[in-house]
Amino acid sequence: MIRRPPRSTPLYSSAASDVYKRQVVGRGGMIKPIESGTYEINESMIKDLNNSKASLHASSLGGLIASEIGKEHGIPSFIVDPVVVDELEPYSRLTGIPEISKESIFHALNAKSVAQKLAEEIGIKYEDLRLIVVHLGGGISVGAHRYGRVIDVNDGLQGDGPFTPERCGGVTLVPIIKMCFSGKYTQKEMEGFVTKNGGMFAYIGTNSLIEAEKMIMSGNKKASLVVESMAYQVCKEIGSMHVTPVSYTHLRAHETPEHLVCRLLLEKKKKKKK
Repeated sequence: MIRRPPRSTPLYSSAASDVYKRQVVGRGGMIKPIESGTYEINESMIKDLNNSKASLHASSLGGLIASEIGKEHGIPSFIVDPVVVDELEPYSRLTGIPEISKESIFHALNAKSVAQKLAEEIGIKYEDLRLIVVHLGGGISVGAHRYGRVIDVNDGLQGDGPFTPERCGGVTLVPIIKMCFSGKYTQKEMEGFVTKNGGMFAYIGTNSLIEAEKMIMSGNKKASLVVESMAYQVCKEIGSMHVTPVSYTHLRAHETPEHLVCRLLLEKKKKKKK
């Protein structure tokens, strides 16, 4: 289904009537904030996918690759639910610093897809559900889905929420400010702590939970503490989203059902029920 966002002049073309027999779809990246939906790739979007902010995350390559494949084969190209899907409520955006508003950057494609799959399994429309959906991967996002819209979610890329296998989470800001002005780090290095060189990787030298589990099994107490702390922070973020009344909490990991963090979270939930 191709949906048109509710705006009089869309930033990007959203095809609503044409039916294509052959098409190519790529993951949507760091473009301008838009509503959830399927969008045909156009020159305006290509321009946004090539700017400096888009380079912060590999998802921006999805639309560019789809566009090239589409041009090569003479077929239309689309993106679906890019990482900048923005359905936040106004009260979710305030940070306490007027110059900085919270941005909606999260694993929208996966979160929406899993939420809709759950809705099918339990026989209730996604638009009639209240959910907390957790994406566990190199980045971690915890979103409150209310009646088909993600009204609050941690910024899964820019240092918000729990720390992840390779990204820092919410950090006390004064020490960060001191690091920025210490002269020891460049802006690129500081951004690296936030987006790719922080989190579990900064502590134990790997962003792989498979490797972290091997360390734990061999008796590495530091690895055990780091992974337990990450799981704890994810649980804490889930708890914070319960301010919005929900019906279900749904977990989704990149790898397998035996994914370490997913297991830890599920085990904690089971212990609470006893």
